[in-house]
Amino acid sequence: CIIKGETMHDQYLATAVFNTLSQISAESGVPITVGVLTVNNREQALVRSGSTDMNRGKEAAHTALEMARMMKHIKP
Repeated sequence: CIIKGETMHDQYLATAVFNTLSQISAESGVPITVGVLTVNNREQALVRSGSTDMNRGKEAAHTALEMARMMKHIKP
């Protein structure tokens, strides 16, 4: 989770994370899901990671599992 501060550092960090994960995925041929939250404050982070329907971490985990299942059918 990256919480916005008073500077643009959160944007630089998020860009670096997303670019690096994309590069790793491209080089390895393994799909990578991104479960990094970018929020404005602690309250938003809690809403997006709590036990509600908006739990983005849970969504990312489900997506990763689904991608793993799909990869079994795609690769020989």
